[in-house]
Amino acid sequence: MDPSLIRSSIPCPHITIPDQYHTCEHSHHSSYSATDLPPILFALEQKQIGYLSEVEDLIENGNKVLDWEGKPIRDFSFLPRYISIDVPGWLLEYWSRTDSRLTYKDIRARMTAPVLKERTSENTLNMRREREARGPLTLSCWNRRRNPLTRMEVGRVEHRSVDEISYNTTMKVLYNSLGRPVALRKRGLIRTENGLVYTTRNQPIYALNTFLKPGEKSHTLGPRLRETFSLYNRLAAKARELNCRSWQLLPADELPKHWSESKELKEVKSVAKHTFAWYKEGGRAVEDSPAAEAALVRQIELGQIQVNQG
Repeated sequence: MDPSLIRSSIPCPHITIPDQYHTCEHSHHSSYSATDLPPILFALEQKQIGYLSEVEDLIENGNKVLDWEGKPIRDFSFLPRYISIDVPGWLLEYWSRTDSRLTYKDIRARMTAPVLKERTSENTLNMRREREARGPLTLSCWNRRRNPLTRMEVGRVEHRSVDEISYNTTMKVLYNSLGRPVALRKRGLIRTENGLVYTTRNQPIYALNTFLKPGEKSHTLGPRLRETFSLYNRLAAKARELNCRSWQLLPADELPKHWSESKELKEVKSVAKHTFAWYKEGGRAVEDSPAAEAALVRQIELGQIQVNQG
């Protein structure tokens, strides 16, 4: 769907500018929450929606709305009029996946902090998406990049299964007793003593083809992810050859040369904290017991559990 066609059915009644911690209600996002997340977050790769034209300027009372720099605010119809400086990471990820033309500047332009420096920086917004959404939910990254592959990108694909790739998803794939995929299960976010973690408990079930194109039986990876998996496989094979516990521990001369740059050296310190293994092995995942999950799968096969069709 063209994101420019999304309009809110919830009125924004502000007569005066709200405080800096307010995000307006909007029908595009208000039905979701950290425990009931938008399904689009769990698509491994985005579907092509065709050409998107230039975004028009926001008009109110017949005039262009200007940001703090005096520049027009762009009219993304799925965005609320005002956005909190504490907007959650999952919501940032949702908006970004709704329209690839959206930038952090568009989001900051709708913040109302009275002092410019109090408006959340673009870097902080990006890290919030990573720490509060992509990391704990093990999401893929949809950002379009032309620069060389990063260590973080390779870390993201390390624990993707063949079936997740086949179904174009980062949802949990549920299997029956014969090892056959039966359905997908969404993840939610909760806070525990370990901080923000994902959970599959009490989460809705989706059909296996939810993120596939009509008539598609198996997803074909795009060039960037295909290249990422290829690099990961080469590094993993080299790690096995050298008896390294992980490709992350390979000597520098076995890694891509550009990873020796300062940015990549900083990245390696945090990359392990954004992988499936870290969240699961570190007690940062809350899931049903194997017996409870097996019972759930049996109910799905018997048609006793609703399966969403995406």
